[in-house]
Amino acid sequence: MPIDFSIREKPKKSGSFTSSLIKSVKRTFGGAKPRAVKDGYYQPHPDPNQERLFFSLVLEMLQKGIIDEALVESEMAKNHVRHDALDLCRKLAA
Repeated sequence: MPIDFSIREKPKKSGSFTSSLIKSVKRTFGGAKPRAVKDGYYQPHPDPNQERLFFSLVLEMLQKGIIDEALVESEMAKNHVRHDALDLCRKLAA
């Protein structure tokens, strides 16, 4: 997944030719991409408790053998899971 959540954008307004041209130039050169994708980092979830809960559940499943690290790594390779998921689980375990 490229980002964890989407930031709500303002509704688009029809503008002048100049503003449309500037927007298309920004889109072409990456100015319209969310910062999380552009920088290659995940933005923190607005509610950090949600993130902690999810990764604590993943950690619990890893510890009980319900899932293994190979499964998590294969899902990371498919971009279904954050690429730092195992690191976050290890942090919670410490």
